[in-house]
Amino acid sequence: MSLRLLSSSGTCINMLASLRSVRPSLSALSACFSVSFCDDTELAHMLGRYPDHTASAVVPLLLMASERTGITDEVIAEIARETGSKASKVSAATDFYHMLNRHAPPKHDIKICTSPSCALGGSEALLAEIQAKADICNEGIPEGDALLVGVGECECLGACCSAPAAMVDGYIKDHLYMGDLDTIFESCC
Repeated sequence: MSLRLLSSSGTCINMLASLRSVRPSLSALSACFSVSFCDDTELAHMLGRYPDHTASAVVPLLLMASERTGITDEVIAEIARETGSKASKVSAATDFYHMLNRHAPPKHDIKICTSPSCALGGSEALLAEIQAKADICNEGIPEGDALLVGVGECECLGACCSAPAAMVDGYIKDHLYMGDLDTIFESCC
């Protein structure tokens, strides 16, 4: 199988890859790739996973950028260039997946479920209280810098039977009540 990768200067690199494992020679590719959110080795590996359909790497690359730097217009342009996609399609994917960060990710991320079961369980009041506590934790952080605690809403976390629920740093916390917020913030602030 032949793997053809385009560098930003427009030159092509043809490489042979085995049928079982598509891993291009990274030393030959190192001069081709340059993106701000990962190193050349990671980028080559990610694109190598989708040799015939580099556009399939858009969402994994967006996730990587979201977790590391946030997704800026420059990152969208870089991903579009490296995957051969249109910037508008990369931007549309960013807007579609609400869990992707447009800004630098906070050190701690809290998402409160506001779907019907959680809303009936009091998630709106929890969200307001958590936002107030997060504002205190984030006091004094310059605008544009990553926050210490980020708070937001999310859709169903699949914990409807134990509502209200939240996702704290990627882990689901359920049966949340106002008293639980102090415990959550002890680990964050």
